[in-house]
Amino acid sequence: MKTILKNIWKIICYPLLYLVMQLVIPFGYMLVMSFVIGLKLGVEGIIAGEFTPSFDEVAGTLLSPINIIIPVIISIFITLILIFAILQREWKAEKFWSVTKIKPTPLVLCCVFGIAFNILTIFVFVFIPVQQQSPIDDLVGYNLLLELFSFALCAALIEEVIFRGIILKRLSKMMKLPIVIILQALIFGVIHFDLVQGSYAFVVGLVLGLVYIWFDSIWLVIALHCTYNATSVILTHILGETEIELLYLIIAGAAALIVSAVCLVGLYNRKLDIINGGEQ
Repeated sequence: MKTILKNIWKIICYPLLYLVMQLVIPFGYMLVMSFVIGLKLGVEGIIAGEFTPSFDEVAGTLLSPINIIIPVIISIFITLILIFAILQREWKAEKFWSVTKIKPTPLVLCCVFGIAFNILTIFVFVFIPVQQQSPIDDLVGYNLLLELFSFALCAALIEEVIFRGIILKRLSKMMKLPIVIILQALIFGVIHFDLVQGSYAFVVGLVLGLVYIWFDSIWLVIALHCTYNATSVILTHILGETEIELLYLIIAGAAALIVSAVCLVGLYNRKLDIINGGEQ
């Protein structure tokens, strides 16, 4: 029983750490910033002949896009530092960050697949009668580069390290691979705490799990995940609330399906080349 509990703890402790950091860091940041903003507005109010800033003034400044994005980035990097401190010996032994496993063809296929698969999943979920809300929606139009850095790069980095680099690898030592791939994707979906976002994450997690198993490279799944997220950010900026005609949606969905299938088959073939000792 103790062994089972220990193994479960080894699986859930890192996503729990990530969740705690996602709560604690933004909360602490908001506390500090509310004091700083209140003090600043208070001083400005006194100078202008008013003695106290209004709640709306403080809240409006505190909940600005920059004050939402910054604590997210900080919490991600603090989580990565803590995980690195805990696992650095294990990672060094297994060459976790090795770039020698990265080959041009799989990398390009992963990036193209990330873009096409994002469009495909958007197309599928358009026809599901559930209100969809992305965390990017409230920040659209603010700063494209900052959103790409935080939601595309940083989020992809920390999530791949935890869910593929740690959880999938540890689960693979306990059970058969098909179950491992499904279970890690399920955990990845549940951790999003939203039906629609969790469904996206589950489907994407299945593909990311396959690619990680095939190539044993954290960099390839980070590239795939990053381009998937980046596509969401860019499309949100470009399209906003624009209504797209059904015909164009069908064409885009069909093209995305074909490209996704070609990329997935190409990645599988590269995996076979590795097994057979051929070129990657």
